[in-house]
Amino acid sequence: MEQFVNFIIRPPRAEYDPNNDLLDQEFMLKGKLFQRKDLEVKNSRGDVLQCSHYVPIVPPEEKALPCVIYCHGNSGCRADASEAAIILLPSNITVFTLDFSGSGISGGDHVTLGWNEKDDLRAVVNYLREDGNVSLIGLWGRSMGAVTSLMYGAEDPSIAGMVLDSPFSNLVDLMMELVDTYKIRLPKFTIKFAIQYMRRAILKKAKFDIEELNTIKVAKSSFVPVLLGHAIDDDFIQPHHSDRIFDAYMMINFIRRKVLGSKPQEKLHDDGKYSLVLVSYDVKCMRLLVMVDNGDKSWKRPVMVVRCPLLRFG
Repeated sequence: MEQFVNFIIRPPRAEYDPNNDLLDQEFMLKGKLFQRKDLEVKNSRGDVLQCSHYVPIVPPEEKALPCVIYCHGNSGCRADASEAAIILLPSNITVFTLDFSGSGISGGDHVTLGWNEKDDLRAVVNYLREDGNVSLIGLWGRSMGAVTSLMYGAEDPSIAGMVLDSPFSNLVDLMMELVDTYKIRLPKFTIKFAIQYMRRAILKKAKFDIEELNTIKVAKSSFVPVLLGHAIDDDFIQPHHSDRIFDAYMMINFIRRKVLGSKPQEKLHDDGKYSLVLVSYDVKCMRLLVMVDNGDKSWKRPVMVVRCPLLRFG
């Protein structure tokens, strides 16, 4: 049973060398020079978080740049942000990344799948705002990092937007599903008993309640623009977790009530896979909805479904 507890709160730490496994201290992308600034941020529990901020070497004069904070998965680290940095930096969007507490080479003993990590994220956001060199702040999270972003975003509506890659909707439900996925042959009542045992053990060791880790509840109160993505064949966190979050998300329900049916719409693009609809209900704010078109018989099954309750530009 102990190994199952550690599966949740003490997965293998990512091992990496900052000198070899991160983007270089100075590098060029599309003709522009960038640098990696390594720094430390302390969270509210006193753990030291190892962080990196990718920024232009020569920033635009007297202009703060938007920043995306990349949030890694449960066995990940800040090295996972390199792909996001390569995509975003040429557009003058800086990228901040960190090892969450209990991950990589940051302090802390346990991973909490978003519960404590949201406080790590808060410490980073506070640092960036106090630093004064960033304008808008967005979040990009994968797996645990997606859950962390969603939980934090519900508490901080000033976040400009979030990209959530493969979040889970409810930790206890996920644990029950993994029993089936890995063909652990036990009676249902035994599994439920085991999960309650794990709940008590995790509460004692890592100081969080797995039954409280429910992102559907969080999604119902979140107004931050969000883009959800999930691999169709993900057999660890299955795609229906993102579907549940999508259905619960506060802002899409707000749009259904307040916008659709009462405001003009303009179809931008329809390639048989997705219908993109631009909804304008405020001169200063444009909204983009992404809807999967399942009615087309010739529609090919994608590797990933992207669902967008609300994505804001400008």
